[in-house]
Amino acid sequence: MLQSIGDGLIVSDQEGKVLIVNEAAEGLLSISAKELIGKNIIDALPLVDKKGQLVPAVDTPQVQALVRYNKISSDKYLYRRKDTTTFPIFLTVTPISLKQPLHRHDSNLP
Repeated sequence: MLQSIGDGLIVSDQEGKVLIVNEAAEGLLSISAKELIGKNIIDALPLVDKKGQLVPAVDTPQVQALVRYNKISSDKYLYRRKDTTTFPIFLTVTPISLKQPLHRHDSNLP
């Protein structure tokens, strides 16, 4: 179901380890799910501000959403691809609390 979402979607755990990457995200980021899964999202996908400056980890929406335990949405960042090109994003980070572990049945996942 997550693979069919038209927007780029990346799911990480509370430590920031990437668990799921859908096809739309792979295309936007020019990186395969295999390259991202298991990596820290902040290290693997650097965010830069509109001036091109790297956003410190503590200031990223991913960290702030977990610290505040609130949904954060913003259009003031860009993602930097492996080839160093950037593209603007509208980012929404939403902490989700699960009572049971996430069960994954996708063959692309570890």
